[in-house]
Amino acid sequence: MAIQEAIVDRLVTIPKQHSPLVTSKFQKARVRIGVFIQLFRIVFRKTGKVSTAFKSIFRIKRKYESIFGEPYLVKIAKVNDRYFWRLAAPGFPSKASFEMQTNEANRFFPTQQRTGLRSLVFAITNKCPLNCEHCCEWPNLNKEERLSTSEIIRIIHKYQDYGTTQIMLSGGEPMLRINDIYTILNTAREGTDFWIITSGLGLSAVRAQKLKDAGLTGVMVSLDHYDRYKHNSFRGYEKAYNTTQKPLNSLKTTIRYCW
Repeated sequence: MAIQEAIVDRLVTIPKQHSPLVTSKFQKARVRIGVFIQLFRIVFRKTGKVSTAFKSIFRIKRKYESIFGEPYLVKIAKVNDRYFWRLAAPGFPSKASFEMQTNEANRFFPTQQRTGLRSLVFAITNKCPLNCEHCCEWPNLNKEERLSTSEIIRIIHKYQDYGTTQIMLSGGEPMLRINDIYTILNTAREGTDFWIITSGLGLSAVRAQKLKDAGLTGVMVSLDHYDRYKHNSFRGYEKAYNTTQKPLNSLKTTIRYCW
């Protein structure tokens, strides 16, 4: 495998941006109505009856609230003309969002064979320079990679064909395969939101912008404690806290972050 891209320090201009959180009740209502209309169209095609479609939607809504323990669409963020309300839900509107709702609706109709997969956490590397307390893969870390870039792409395409609407690239530390991630994103098919789960190590403004241009939806940076010393101790690396704060402080407008 080719040597991965080295970290390059370069000035990147990031425009100031207001909070992406949607606070307007009117705008929240518009999003809820838009999501409802999309789901209604999906269910109506399956039932052919307005009354049955409404009953099915309320069944889906009750099931959602029983699983997540909260009403639908409580906290909403708008990023790049799409709306997000859960890490496990693709941005709306999008093909991925439509596919996710179709998959969820299929679960309520036994005659529908394909139900798809909402989220896949895919460990693309076993390499990681950290020594985290919660890691259960210590004996397997930093060995020769088992999957080539082409094999990862083939697996991802299979999951996309199955109807997976969200894929989270993890590890190890996935940023150690940054060049491979560019290739994965550039060859992925439409209809899936891609995320990276990272410690923040190796993430820079230049890389974030390049990842966004390649089609990445967002990055989840792991922060295990607000106290830098406790976070560093947990991660087994004295600069671990800095690796989370540097991208969070400088890249808020470049790509969507959640933690």
